[in-house]
Amino acid sequence: VATRMQGLVAWQRGDLDKAEHLLTKILIDYRDLGNEKGQAIVLVNLGGVVKERQDYDRAEAYYRDALTINEKLGDKEGIAVLSNHLGELTLSRGQPTEARAWFERALPLVLEVGRQSLIAHTKLGLARVLEEEGRPAEALPLAQAALQIYERLRHKDLEDTPKLVTRLREQVES
Repeated sequence: VATRMQGLVAWQRGDLDKAEHLLTKILIDYRDLGNEKGQAIVLVNLGGVVKERQDYDRAEAYYRDALTINEKLGDKEGIAVLSNHLGELTLSRGQPTEARAWFERALPLVLEVGRQSLIAHTKLGLARVLEEEGRPAEALPLAQAALQIYERLRHKDLEDTPKLVTRLREQVES
């Protein structure tokens, strides 16, 4: 656990090489111990580290490995989180249709799990996809719902969400 925390601190400080090294080390330890949940968590962390480097192929591989573990464990929240990560990743690659499928997969799961920040994140991701697809009228209510949740939670994603809502509102009204 201490090694994972050191890896997360290194990632937060921008030392991606150190973060990847430490997280890979703990991943090996979790594999040796047969700790599948721990493996899934560290795979998500590693996916985030390499995604920050824009190594989208490796990020996708880490996320898919973690998704497979979460599906095996029946962890709905984990599946939803990873579906969101994969949605963001495919949207970053300019593949909105694939991204939409990931966010649409996540939405019923997050609603069932009920974690508000995850609901907002999923609705925001889907709104961004719909905007990309030129469907602002469908995107606007999702972005507005995400904004309401983020405002209530005083969440860090509050900064960009009002800009999206404004942009979508302008597109719908024009």
